[in-house]
Amino acid sequence: MDTRILPGERRETVIAELLGLFDACAARSDRFKGKADVFFYRDGLEVDREETVVQTLRREAEAVLGRTPPYASMTGWMDTGILNAVGIPSVMFGPGGEGFHAAVEFTYRDQVVRCADILTRTARAFCGEA
Repeated sequence: MDTRILPGERRETVIAELLGLFDACAARSDRFKGKADVFFYRDGLEVDREETVVQTLRREAEAVLGRTPPYASMTGWMDTGILNAVGIPSVMFGPGGEGFHAAVEFTYRDQVVRCADILTRTARAFCGEA
């Protein structure tokens, strides 16, 4: 079972919740047997909209797109979790597409080009080169 961790949830809480589910299933069926084994864990990530990197990205995206990009959340996990955990500010941003991790997965070329421009502008502005 893949369990997505929310910001603020702790490993111990997640394990306790899974074991509670197993106990509830076992109480309903004597044939049920379950075991919880956490072989990979990362904290959930939430980045404050007021963080400098977020505001810099928003400003540069507005300049390229002519509109404010939406703030959103997702259930996937990326390296931003590792980077933020060690104090390196980071945010997830990318082009749109279809078929996320499916047999046919793609993005739109024009969005990749705009995204590259936005990320380049953001890196330069964030590092003081703008």
